Amino acid sequence: MDEAVLRAKRRMRIGADPDYDLLYENFDVLHYLLQSPDLIDQPDVDLIDHFLEHGRDKGLSPHPDFSMTEYVDRYPNKTSPQKVANPFLFWLKHGRAAGDIADPSPRINRVAPVLGLLPDQVAHLVAERRRDLQQRFRTGRLGEVFARAAEIEPLIGAAWTEIARPHLPPLSRRVTVDELCAIHHAHEAAGFRRARVVLVSSQARGDGGGRIEGHLAHALATHIDASDIVLIHTDDSTEAPTDRFPDPVRQIDFARLTRDLPKNRAEHALVMLLRTFHADAVVNVDSTMLYDSLRTYARALAATERLFLYFSSNEQTAMGNWSGWSLSHFYRTYDYVAGVIADSDDLVNELTETYRVGKDDRERLHVLPVSEPGDKAFVARAAEVLLIDDGTVESD
Repeated sequence: MDEAVLRAKRRMRIGADPDYDLLYENFDVLHYLLQSPDLIDQPDVDLIDHFLEHGRDKGLSPHPDFSMTEYVDRYPNKTSPQKVANPFLFWLKHGRAAGDIADPSPRINRVAPVLGLLPDQVAHLVAERRRDLQQRFRTGRLGEVFARAAEIEPLIGAAWTEIARPHLPPLSRRVTVDELCAIHHAHEAAGFRRARVVLVSSQARGDGGGRIEGHLAHALATHIDASDIVLIHTDDSTEAPTDRFPDPVRQIDFARLTRDLPKNRAEHALVMLLRTFHADAVVNVDSTMLYDSLRTYARALAATERLFLYFSSNEQTAMGNWSGWSLSHFYRTYDYVAGVIADSDDLVNELTETYRVGKDDRERLHVLPVSEPGDKAFVARAAEVLLIDDGTVESD
């Protein structure tokens, strides 16, 4: 590689063109060759000419702290093909002095407030870390170990080109940053405080106080501070009602925060968010996102959280089919949850008989009828099932 770099530098011509000379002064030959290893065997190719011809279309970078793709995406008006032939040259002449951020790390402007920094501070920190890592790979002990490993297993050597674009968490990929920001903004909406109980529903329904999440919130607020209750709406972003829940119950519109995330990453973000509240109980009322996430993360979530599922009685459609959350999710999740809350004894009996629930497992089936949700029995039972008695729970 040292020989390839030397050959490439000898091929370059300086002193004939100011733009060419400016590129030469800021051109990292090794970095460029690592992105296009096929050029190593083409010693007659002038790498700067190659970059001027193909750099924009192929998204090639002539410097570790510059990304053609990220820079063009951040400043589309400045760098449009109609205005700028080569964005890197434009950045060297004008953008750098203007404070434009050209760093390869994605979403710097978005993640900066999460880290409590300015965008240029984030860019400086990741560039410093990247240079240190790459230097240790190129000339340090880390590079020596890597080279020796490649002698034993040639496939390891094939990964050498990856040092041209190291991942620096959390600024590794755009989707990773977007997931981190969604979790941060969710906690921002919740006031950056833990919760005793987290209720997860599909949407912030206008009649929320008349649904089970409203009943539970009112019941639990007689035992703990209402601010210790968090409601998360996952599937449909709607304006949350202001007078349906005890004040100051906290609400998070997670559907809005994750609307640009792929489905699987939104589910992962929800699981991570639930774990960070360190709640006594997490109750899934009818969140499709949470049910879908349990297909992948049920075991992991159950390892740290007391998860409860709420099922209302199944209903028969006009065509004679039966529908209800318990029909599709009870058998998939019951082994991992702390309990199931049903709205009637009939439903508990149906679940017990249908799925052959044993005596020991039967103790995790709880009945909370909603016919009179405000009565003392409902209030006491909700607290008994969901709250961990740490000495702060009030009792009659």
